Amino acid sequence: MTLNPAKDMQPIFPAVDAVPKAKREKDCCICYGNVKTLSRPPPSHVCKDYTGTRIPNKACKECWEAHISTEVEVKPFGQVACMFCPEILVLNRQDKKLCDWSAVGARIDNKYRYDMKYTNATKYKCMARCQNVNTPLQSYFRSTDGRIFTCNLCAFAVCTDCDRPEHVGQTCEEHQSTLPAHHKEAEADTTSCFKRCPECQIPFSTEKGCGYVQCAAGNTMTKKGVVGGCGHRFCEHCLIPWTGDGSAYLGGQMQHGTTSTGALCRYYVRDHDSDHGLSHRFSHQSQAEMKAALPEELHEQFQQQVDMMTADAEKRAGDKMKREARNAEAGEGEDAGSKKRKISKSNIVDSEAEDDLDADPWQSTEAESPPPKPVKVSKRGKKAVGEPTGPKQPKQISPETKANREKQAVRREKRKGLEQKKREMQNPSAEMLAA
Repeated sequence: MTLNPAKDMQPIFPAVDAVPKAKREKDCCICYGNVKTLSRPPPSHVCKDYTGTRIPNKACKECWEAHISTEVEVKPFGQVACMFCPEILVLNRQDKKLCDWSAVGARIDNKYRYDMKYTNATKYKCMARCQNVNTPLQSYFRSTDGRIFTCNLCAFAVCTDCDRPEHVGQTCEEHQSTLPAHHKEAEADTTSCFKRCPECQIPFSTEKGCGYVQCAAGNTMTKKGVVGGCGHRFCEHCLIPWTGDGSAYLGGQMQHGTTSTGALCRYYVRDHDSDHGLSHRFSHQSQAEMKAALPEELHEQFQQQVDMMTADAEKRAGDKMKREARNAEAGEGEDAGSKKRKISKSNIVDSEAEDDLDADPWQSTEAESPPPKPVKVSKRGKKAVGEPTGPKQPKQISPETKANREKQAVRREKRKGLEQKKREMQNPSAEMLAA
């Protein structure tokens, strides 16, 4: 029996073409992890660098999920920036190619909070008779419900613009004018502690420090519920926008105006520039230019603020000079050390010059003694090594330091006495045993 290798003998292993090709793993440019597929934004979004050149924008799904969940924490869903460029992404939660949206929601503390951010909803609490510690926050949509919030439990209506009961047929200002005097005083005290964003009217508390304010973008979860914001940047004192038309970013320092109490904004009379992360600083004008741009009734107030700032600067300069003088007297400052080094070096040079003047120029130099070795000065400049110094000046000690040292000495004596008694109790002598 003859075998035909071409027909009768079959290969033990299948052909190479029959084996399916495995997907080659790729490296994520963010986390450098090996994954089979990389995700990129929608095709309509093109990432470019500052030169206008297209840059790669592929990353693994986990990196996109982490980035989007972090952005949603501080921004509305429609203002999420790209991970590779500052442009806004046009996201669609139905798009499964970019990332797993359920994982994005799981990364945030509360899934309900994530849904509130996506729908841009806010929460409101009834201020009427049903208000107690167990009263839940109720959904309120400004775009559809208007300015009136109606409680689902007691049907009490509240005006969200002024946080007062609904005033039918009256504006908020007219209703405020009809309130009793003590209500107005309480309202004035509250207004001094809280202000409203000029864009979305969300209230915020005023604190000490810088006047740069950015409205909490999106919805921020607080202990009192979810509070919505718009991300608007403005000055806390005079409420002018920080960027855009009519802002100090474009018009300079003179764009700042007066506060609600009629006082000049502190940024108007500030003696140095501020940028707060913007691409360039405010243009700084002279005091004469700023004063000329104000109406005459504000000239006196402007001069008072300038004088106050000048006096404060002079006080700080005087305090600094006093500190430097104290350090120089104690020999602890850098100025005192440098002066000592200069004096020691100048003494060496003067002594050498005097020796040269006293020497006879016609005398032979063969019998001359070797020149004296230069005096070595320590690095700290406190004393010259190899040359006797003058009498050591006693160090000045303050009365407080003396009192503290005396107290420490008394404590040491007491401690020694207690230790001696303890040793005697542990190892009693014959006299103590006899007693």
